Amino acid sequence: KNRVFGSIIQQFFIQVLWFLDARIFNSLMKRKELCTTSLGFQIKLDVSRLEEWLNDKIKGNNLNHNNNNSSNNNRREKMKVLMKGGVKGRLGHVTEAANVLVVDKKMFGGDVKLIKEYFTTLSISQIKHLLSRFQIDEFSTELVSRDVIDRLAEEERNEGNVSSNPKELEI
Repeated sequence: KNRVFGSIIQQFFIQVLWFLDARIFNSLMKRKELCTTSLGFQIKLDVSRLEEWLNDKIKGNNLNHNNNNSSNNNRREKMKVLMKGGVKGRLGHVTEAANVLVVDKKMFGGDVKLIKEYFTTLSISQIKHLLSRFQIDEFSTELVSRDVIDRLAEEERNEGNVSSNPKELEI
């Protein structure tokens, strides 16, 4: 039978998850109509589904087509290495952007330090960009206050990361 080395499968999934993270995150950064609470919840649900599917594969479902238990165990070990950071870890920018969209916007009224502690993957510039483009929908009826956006802009200037176009992820 033809087989694919476990390391090739592992690298394939790492690359696919990296590409998905960059592509979806860049779309969120470019398209204002995507910056809604409902889309944030949808992203979180889809990431959880992807994680559940991948965990099923690691546990051995659909890996038993081959009677060679050693080969199956090797594949499972490779997939476990892949999942060490979890799907949410591999989709860190998207997961964190979704969290920015779904979190109670009153949380942003507080200290910028708290925002930086809670959102460790995204830069202040990226958070500010998402919040300034945030759209009201059926789940969220309140925009982020101008004061919060101004405080984030001030922090952005203090960090020296002022940019009219926040860094997108390179694909």
